[in-house]
Amino acid sequence: MSAPPTKQERQKCYLARDAHFKCLEEHNDDIYKCTITLAEFEKNCPKMWVKHFERTRERLLLDKLRQQGRAASNS
Repeated sequence: MSAPPTKQERQKCYLARDAHFKCLEEHNDDIYKCTITLAEFEKNCPKMWVKHFERTRERLLLDKLRQQGRAASNS
């Protein structure tokens, strides 16, 4: 087992994650337009973190779509 990331490493990871997710938002989740930010995200974050952050983002997006669907059906 490797040592946990330092504070600086965590900050680098969070910045890379945020940049990648922002890219995806700006390009309607077109991963081909965000390959550079994805590479940085994967380089700066532990694999398990990348998986966790991606799953969390997907879950949040699905929840948001469900909420929008409920709001539309209540109108």
